Amino acid sequence: MGMDIYGLNPTIIGDKPEFPDNFRNLSDKAQDYYWELDKEWEDNNPGYYFRANIWSWRVINAICHAAIEKFNLDISTHGWESNSGFGSDDSTECNVLADALQEFIKAMEENDVKELGINMGMWTTKKDNGFQVEELEEKDLKILNILYDGVIDELPVKYKTVAGKAVEIYPSHSTNINHLKEFILFLRNCNGFKIL
Repeated sequence: MGMDIYGLNPTIIGDKPEFPDNFRNLSDKAQDYYWELDKEWEDNNPGYYFRANIWSWRVINAICHAAIEKFNLDISTHGWESNSGFGSDDSTECNVLADALQEFIKAMEENDVKELGINMGMWTTKKDNGFQVEELEEKDLKILNILYDGVIDELPVKYKTVAGKAVEIYPSHSTNINHLKEFILFLRNCNGFKIL
């Protein structure tokens, strides 16, 4: 589950590759070739689409709120927490927000922060194939919630459980600096957006 964010009036370069009707019947090589073409088209049209899973989007949305507050911007984020069609239809707002977010990126880079997380009471472990929920004892959760209340900018968290197990964990809601940079690029090219 995630957020599919579409630009309202992006500049489009080239034709988007059409998804083949017979995709399942194509060879692996032909399927891979389609996905390469599709990715190349999206890379050349950064204002068309931005994707974020719900875990990452909550952090990006929180950073947007913080940027709007810090720079006293007149931008409403009503409905941005869900994929119900809200967003912004104002390209100037998008660019102003992108400028504000760029200041956050600058501060992250100056402090060598590559990832940000928000403690919302769930923790994960990074595996080769992605993140997996880390089952922790109630005592450990209480300790982590006290030690890491709110935003966490040093990830992974190195923690020794009450039972003595050393773990490297992440809050379930986190994003990395490159994903935030992708969102800024999207904002600069979307001319308004809708979250679906």
